[in-house]
Amino acid sequence: MSVPNPSAVDWVPIWPTGPSVPSQPACCLFHSVNFTAPNGFSNIPFDTEVYDTDNMHAPGGSGITIRTPGLYYVWARQYWTVTAAGTSRELFIQDSYGNRILDHYIPPSTPQSHFNFGWAVRQYNAGDAMQHYAYQDSGANQTITTNGVHSPQFGAVLIGGMSPPQNPTLPVPINGQWLKAAGGGAVWSPLTEAGGAGQKHALPMVNGWGNYGSGYPPATYWKDAMGMVHMEGLITQSVQNGTIATLPVGYRPAGPTGTASVMVPATSNGPPGPTGLVMVDLRIGADGVMACSGAFGSGWLSIASVHYDSGSPL
Repeated sequence: MSVPNPSAVDWVPIWPTGPSVPSQPACCLFHSVNFTAPNGFSNIPFDTEVYDTDNMHAPGGSGITIRTPGLYYVWARQYWTVTAAGTSRELFIQDSYGNRILDHYIPPSTPQSHFNFGWAVRQYNAGDAMQHYAYQDSGANQTITTNGVHSPQFGAVLIGGMSPPQNPTLPVPINGQWLKAAGGGAVWSPLTEAGGAGQKHALPMVNGWGNYGSGYPPATYWKDAMGMVHMEGLITQSVQNGTIATLPVGYRPAGPTGTASVMVPATSNGPPGPTGLVMVDLRIGADGVMACSGAFGSGWLSIASVHYDSGSPL
């Protein structure tokens, strides 16, 4: 790629011009009739595509395959016919790496609790796939009801990292900076994270914190080209309050005047007693210290809701 030297031109392109840019890769699926879910795990054969701009879904299949690499927003939802049998109605999405990227559980017995919904933001490569699963333990068949295009529904849309058309007449944009060279010239220096933009790093946990395991994703963090820091993972500790990790320089929160602190809601299991979910205060300070607090019991803590601006794009 050739980036114009600012000493010779008055402008520098930041996105291709000319022929049309393809549609944003996105896929939204639903099942047009009620689905009978047997006891245990099942896949819903999605028979209708609300849209599929990147050939991500095979007709009648229950999965989505990534064709264009990048950062994706993934979501799913489903309605159950309300019955009191069993203890669980569950929706989860699992990717081809074996990670459950979202998992939503509800008890079965009340009219207010018949709706599963979840979302996640993940970085994927071309060829990576995601599979939709429903689970119930009533001991008999249960019904997931159709509700227009809203249930059951499964989708993914690219929200970052998309490359423009690979055409010789269209330059591929690269984040970078101009550096002054000897003799007054300028040199374009691409900005990349070590090992490639979006590379995931293991969260340096302390104080007895560790990965939950059991097929759930380990604790990792990464930064995208816009400088947004993202996290994923399910972690555990016998006493959950306190410092979890310290993020290195370059991955700490930034504000309008420089450094800042952020607080995000995170999900944990409930206090000792009946199983439940609670929201926890998860804070990342200007010094990089990541800590949590809240009235909840030991068990697990999800950090998949953590997204904030580092102020230092790649």
